Amino acid sequence: MAVPLALLPELQRHLQEVQDFPSTHLDRKLFDNLEAQLPALMNDAKARSIVDGLVKQLSTILPTLQQDPGPVVSLTIRLIEPFSFSDVLEINPDFVAGLSLAAQPFNILTLTLLEKAGLRASDVAIMAGRPDIVRALVELWLCTPDTAIAQKCDFVLWGFLEVDYNRRSVSLGDEDDMTDGQSGRRGGQGLMWRRLFGDKDIYGILFSTCSLKSEGPLGKREKTVAQARLMDMIPRLANLDWAALQSQHPEVESMYGLQDKEGLLDFVALHMVDVDDDILMHWTLIDFFANLLKISPETASLSSSTGSLVAPKFSSPSLEFMISKGLHNRTSAYYLESGSPYPGHLSSRSSNYLSVYASYYADHLLRVPREGQTSIERIIHKISEELDISPGKWAHGAAPHHDLHLLASLPRVALLPQLMNGPSESVSSLWASSPVSRLPIRPANPDALHTLATIFHGPPSDSKDMLTYPLSSLTTQRRSQEMDLEYEAAAARALYIIYVTQNVRFWEHLISCAETVALKDNALAALTLLSAIITAKWRPLPTSPDVDRTTPYHLPTELQLSSLFPRLQTQCPTSGFLALLAPPALEHVLPYLLKPAQTFSNLVGGRGDTESTAYKVAVAKFDALLLLHKCFKEIPPESEGLSDVAAAVARRVEEGAWSVGADVDAYHHEYSKSLFEPYKMILPGRTIVPKIVSGIRSAKTQVQPCGVDLTLKRVSVWTSPGAVDFDNNRRLKPKTSELPFVTFPMVARMKAFVQEKMPGIPNPSEEDVRANTKSEAVYLATGSYLIGFNENVEVPLNLMGQIAVRSSLLHSGALLSAGVVDSGYKGVLEGLLQVMNPYGLRLYRDARLAQIIFNEMKEEAEPYDGEYKGAKKV
Repeated sequence: MAVPLALLPELQRHLQEVQDFPSTHLDRKLFDNLEAQLPALMNDAKARSIVDGLVKQLSTILPTLQQDPGPVVSLTIRLIEPFSFSDVLEINPDFVAGLSLAAQPFNILTLTLLEKAGLRASDVAIMAGRPDIVRALVELWLCTPDTAIAQKCDFVLWGFLEVDYNRRSVSLGDEDDMTDGQSGRRGGQGLMWRRLFGDKDIYGILFSTCSLKSEGPLGKREKTVAQARLMDMIPRLANLDWAALQSQHPEVESMYGLQDKEGLLDFVALHMVDVDDDILMHWTLIDFFANLLKISPETASLSSSTGSLVAPKFSSPSLEFMISKGLHNRTSAYYLESGSPYPGHLSSRSSNYLSVYASYYADHLLRVPREGQTSIERIIHKISEELDISPGKWAHGAAPHHDLHLLASLPRVALLPQLMNGPSESVSSLWASSPVSRLPIRPANPDALHTLATIFHGPPSDSKDMLTYPLSSLTTQRRSQEMDLEYEAAAARALYIIYVTQNVRFWEHLISCAETVALKDNALAALTLLSAIITAKWRPLPTSPDVDRTTPYHLPTELQLSSLFPRLQTQCPTSGFLALLAPPALEHVLPYLLKPAQTFSNLVGGRGDTESTAYKVAVAKFDALLLLHKCFKEIPPESEGLSDVAAAVARRVEEGAWSVGADVDAYHHEYSKSLFEPYKMILPGRTIVPKIVSGIRSAKTQVQPCGVDLTLKRVSVWTSPGAVDFDNNRRLKPKTSELPFVTFPMVARMKAFVQEKMPGIPNPSEEDVRANTKSEAVYLATGSYLIGFNENVEVPLNLMGQIAVRSSLLHSGALLSAGVVDSGYKGVLEGLLQVMNPYGLRLYRDARLAQIIFNEMKEEAEPYDGEYKGAKKV
């Protein structure tokens, strides 16, 4: 540890020299060396006081530095990683200056410091008491030309607001604190909300910076960038506190054309964007409207004097706002009335808006009167017009994917021909009234196949993410949604029945499309449709007309559908899985799934090329087979008389994606066997302990089915360069420095946790903490490290070893690499650890990081005779 500790005084002397003589150039090599040693310093209790002093010295020199501050800023950010916000305040940084300077390094450093305040409501409250800092943060967020800084500002500001959120926020004018039960996970006092919306000067910045009518240092282009950033934030704000976006300061709002009780939301939606002259911002505004419809505000149903909307059933404040301001009809018209006076370039954005509306507010859509501007009849009519294209365009032209996306979002019950309400027409003429009838199965079009997959699959089985608003009618709303899900599942089955009946060669064409591997997109889309039907959970149609349904759209009864399609109806069960095991699907689907995948072995690519068409299609086909196999497991085949089919599917699954078939030549078959043969000779973990692997901590914990877990013994960092050549004549082994395992950060964190989370409970002693943790740890910042394991190996001549990273380490944001363990090698094991997690990684002594597996070789090899043979430390 002498080397890293010696660097600190050296850097302090250098910084003092730079401060005394500003023309002195920064020693970048010294900064780089110290950054490389930071993990050791951060775990050394002796160095902590020196590090604190160094941080203060760095913060002092930064404002007067007359050269590139990059090295100083980078080192400072690394040094303050373990600091709390209280530690940051002790440095006494000038937040306002750091945010106001037009220099990215200073901005990034200041935002990194402020980011620490967003972890605790008490620290956010401190920041809320500094209006100058909040003002500078808001101005930097909206005005900076640097996208990375703007994103970090957004992250910091949103973190403040989310942690400080309180349902009785500033917009409601009630300063009473909330109990934990009322405020949920956000335990703030709403002070930052009051600062942002209650402080007239800061509130006015949101208007003056983004308004095209106000004068200022920003040009129109810069103002539109600020507008986009504000539009990105508004839906998140509305989702937490809808009332906060209503009128707060009428004297400010009136300056920008707002009427009585109109607030920030009205400004953004109605007055801010130049929709007549700025096409890109008009697109952004429509996307903003779509995002606004997706929210389910937590506070919007609370009555208040601010005039916040209380939404009726099947709606939400955001939708009611759009309707009341005329924005809903205007935005929808860009698609429904595409053409003069509405520009066609807005049609795609408008169709996406309608897709969101149909997905989140299906009941509201079904209740719009037929003569209404956004009625589902008008939407269906428009989609049918757009999908009425020639077979040649379906096969070779650009598919109307925006219209298909909207079609897939509509309630399925509205896509059914209304058999009970219509006149005595033929089935074909009734079916032609549905836009689903326009979707071709041949010629194949991938977008059309994906749309059919969505429609036939039915609604998702998990409805927890669906809109449940307003809060006052939550129970009734959920019951209604469950009923709607039943309707949608039954409608999906009915649509499948009608479509397959009207397209009698549906399954023949679909399987033919899936087999045409040369047309990859079509083949993959066909397999997506097949998988969607396999996993469909349909419901039976009602036995009698549903006269109680409040919408004009009804499901046909089983009797009505049976009278129209008697043969198919009796053979279509209430799940897609069982429907595939009945005609007309049975004769096409099972033979296709059970036969081997096509490899096109005479072409480039194939089973060994993961980027090839053949590989991707084969994997998608095998995924569909796995879904079918899973369904057989869930439904006992004996009850359906399908045991033979289930057994055949199980055998095919065991063969894997690349089963051997008539289209695979002997060469590829032998190549496949040789490719996967080594994996049949992996030694089980129980057979290699302790004969091959010794020094394990616990056989019960470390022995795995295919190998043995390796545990952490030491962590080292490099202190000198290395060199590698061909014959080892010029090879240079770098020097390393071992990092210590320590317990004091654990004690400090435990005490801090007790103080914050369990007030009134006495702090545990260090002995208590160590007794309960029973381990020491090392903290690793982002970077590379040399890892040593506790285990030793003695590899026989007929085996070779490989080391693989454990998934738990991957999930923590780190990778581990190691070389092949040669036959005859005897000694310790080491690996290269790469920490990718920007927040670092804590490793406890004896942590299980990797797994070693041993493969049997066809013949004995020459024993390893390298430099590291028998080494106790590599």
